Amino acid sequence: MTGSIFSVLNNFGSANAQRNAMFAGNKLGSNLGHLSSGSRINNAGDDAAGLMIANGLRADYNALSQATRNANDGLGIAQIADGAFSQMGNMLNRATTLATQAASETIGDSEREIINMEYQEIMKEIDRVVDTTNFKGELLLSNDSPVNKELFVGDTNIQSSINLSIGGSEGAGTEAMGLANTSISTVADAKDALSLLKNAVSDVSKWRGTVGAQSNRIENSIGIIQIQSQNLLAAESAIRDTNMASEIGKFTSNKIILESSMATIAQANASSAMILSLFK
Repeated sequence: MTGSIFSVLNNFGSANAQRNAMFAGNKLGSNLGHLSSGSRINNAGDDAAGLMIANGLRADYNALSQATRNANDGLGIAQIADGAFSQMGNMLNRATTLATQAASETIGDSEREIINMEYQEIMKEIDRVVDTTNFKGELLLSNDSPVNKELFVGDTNIQSSINLSIGGSEGAGTEAMGLANTSISTVADAKDALSLLKNAVSDVSKWRGTVGAQSNRIENSIGIIQIQSQNLLAAESAIRDTNMASEIGKFTSNKIILESSMATIAQANASSAMILSLFK
């Protein structure tokens, strides 16, 4: 510090103490901001490079969180389709039983006609299931082609998708299974239907197996995405979050410095007033 200790125009000791007090007060305010928010970076000046990295990690984390929701939607689609195929399999099994009964000459034509009525209702119900099975209004089964859904499970760096395919190359209805316009009203028709029903049961089992395999893949992808999300969150936390123990230590230190500076200002102001003793 320069300047005369006998100056009454400028109190250099007080000015120096005020500068230190202002610096300590600013740091104390920053400490309070970090402690109250729990964040080490409250503005770009706290850590410009760290802020950029943390924001990038947060963007990736948010993208992966949405990817998880996308995958869960895909899993819901697969489960709905699996449920539909399960019911279709049950109905085909019942139709097989009816066709086997109708193929026997131990029953009469009138009885066979009643059996055929139930058989036809089963065929109609299979097509109704195909026409109405949906996820949020979007049909999941078709009478003429497989239904494909692309699930985006990537982030801001890597674009990655899982394709979900439901049904056979010609769809999943009675026409696709070769059962359209079939009948079991005669012994010959019932025997012909049995052969077609065997293939239909095999087709539905294959479609259901494909959906099951895709469901397992989606579940695995969800697990991987969640691990990635957890690691990204931990990396961001290491950059952005306040180390409470360290920050409290800094807060205590700056608080002592501020109190010391304020006391020093009082002493510097008092020393200037002592010049008046020279007039006595």
